[in-house]
Amino acid sequence: MDLVIKNTHFLDRNCQIRFGSIVMEKQKIKRIFYSESEVELFLAESGFSGRVVDGENLVCIPGMTNAHLHPSKDLYRGLFLGQSLPTILSLIHQQNGQESDEDQYWASVYSYKRMIQMGVTTTGVFTSRYEPDLKAAEASGIRCFLTYAVNEKWNGNGVSPQVISDEQAFERVDQFLTSDISDRISLSIGTSSELTSSPQFMKDLYEVAKRKEVLFSLHVSEGETQSNKCKEVHGLHSVEFLNSLNILTENTLLIHASFLTPKEVELIANLPVKLVSCPLANAFAQAGLFELLKLSDGKCSIGLGTDAGMINPQNNLMADALFSYFSQRVMSKEKQVDFEKIFKLITVEGAKALGLNQVGVIEEGWEADIAIFSVLEHAPINEFNPLLLITEVLMTSLARYVVIGGELVIDDYEFKRMDEEFINQKFYSIKSRLAAPLMKHLQELESVDSLRH
Repeated sequence: MDLVIKNTHFLDRNCQIRFGSIVMEKQKIKRIFYSESEVELFLAESGFSGRVVDGENLVCIPGMTNAHLHPSKDLYRGLFLGQSLPTILSLIHQQNGQESDEDQYWASVYSYKRMIQMGVTTTGVFTSRYEPDLKAAEASGIRCFLTYAVNEKWNGNGVSPQVISDEQAFERVDQFLTSDISDRISLSIGTSSELTSSPQFMKDLYEVAKRKEVLFSLHVSEGETQSNKCKEVHGLHSVEFLNSLNILTENTLLIHASFLTPKEVELIANLPVKLVSCPLANAFAQAGLFELLKLSDGKCSIGLGTDAGMINPQNNLMADALFSYFSQRVMSKEKQVDFEKIFKLITVEGAKALGLNQVGVIEEGWEADIAIFSVLEHAPINEFNPLLLITEVLMTSLARYVVIGGELVIDDYEFKRMDEEFINQKFYSIKSRLAAPLMKHLQELESVDSLRH
């Protein structure tokens, strides 16, 4: 649908509030007019036949990018308070066998819908069972960077993620990369972490990604336990180990990197890799804090993600942006990261970290991915900065309109792709069925721990 948001406020490339009218045609932002007379003349003379939305008391932001998400894990949001990351991962790996493809599909549809309602138009999804997540992304209309992870070894502790032979892995990767996808979907391949593959398998998988012109992605150094285990197994800490394999390039996406040695921080700052920080999930799991102050001026591209509901009870990208900002202020009094830069990590820079271009800025020629929120009638919106915009508007309400690739996916708060009430019913029915045995298992673990102490 061609669309004009007429006489509205919007956030520009420099994170400044501007006034104008945004014309969207053929999936792109075609024109931006900065005066009422210009847009009126355009509408009168161009024969524009699309929809015109009155932008009074609205503010438009570029659609946000949640650069790392496990969508179906919304099923377990808030269940694991107080548990350690190894315990949580063991329980989730064990739980995966209880989830059917249909369970995962509906949970992911719900998660994508929820993200879109909060103004997220792009997600970086990481999955070891890609068909339900891919199908759900297509159904929801969201722009999706989908990583399919294959594992041929388990060097960690606790319950193993799914492990298959290298022959099976490459067969499945080939099948995945030939998936029938829309232009809103981009693909990536990888392995769950530096502990789920032998060095040779990881190098071979990286070469396949490079040859197929897709990114190679993995979780790395997600806490002290993982970092030390990598040193025990491979003789080097995570980033040093990956660098020894010659796979830290612009073709590689590293997720978390929340527990790095000073040597690793210096190393990665001088490499053109792509990084995703998940600040609230890492804090919840006691997995460390991302060195944004030291890495933001380096050669790497950086985005922010919420990760998974079981270790991020809010699963709200704007909360992660706020936490990232405030935690960095605590880490250093000498140098600060401006909040405008943080905001770019959840828009244009986050999209770049996923290898996506022309996404995340309201500018002529860019993708028409825009989230539009209502503001109070007398709010001095033209005086807002991004921090005030998040705290006063984006954190307190759902998007009134959301445009993805020129399509009005949310129209006056209504999710247009599917019936929202039906999605919610399916999700909570599945959550109730799967959460009950998990809660019982958690209670048993807590009983054992109390007896030990």
